[in-house]
Amino acid sequence: MKRILILFMACCLVFIACTPVSKEDYLSKFSEFIYDVSIEYSQYTAEDWSRQNKKFTKFSDEWYSLYEKELSFSEKLKILNLSFKWYFYQGLGEVESTLDSLDVDQFKEEIKYYIDNNMMQDLTDLCDSAVELGEELRNEGIESIDGIEIEK
Repeated sequence: MKRILILFMACCLVFIACTPVSKEDYLSKFSEFIYDVSIEYSQYTAEDWSRQNKKFTKFSDEWYSLYEKELSFSEKLKILNLSFKWYFYQGLGEVESTLDSLDVDQFKEEIKYYIDNNMMQDLTDLCDSAVELGEELRNEGIESIDGIEIEK
């Protein structure tokens, strides 16, 4: 029974230590959280991102609603800035993770195959389409100019 009580107290302390106790504490902890993400995002695993996403949700939803009425306009802008940074680093993390998982050698082979087999035809088609579009635009321009009546 004593063990359970100690465990419960420890859990309460951890929860209290993580929860901001004032608007200033909230802003400070949110800034610190985003700073930590900016330093460590490239090493995060999918599990790390899941854990960090839960923390971000606490900052951006749960704790924000606690202090929203106390926040000045500039403090709200700061929180918006921190949220943008979060999404930026989260996106970078996803891009880096995707790039890390790509087989670079296979990608190089696919590019080489494309260059050797399809690129010239695609460039020729692109040039032909550009010429056709240019001719259509020129003809439309001539017809538009011919349709303009000049008053004297």
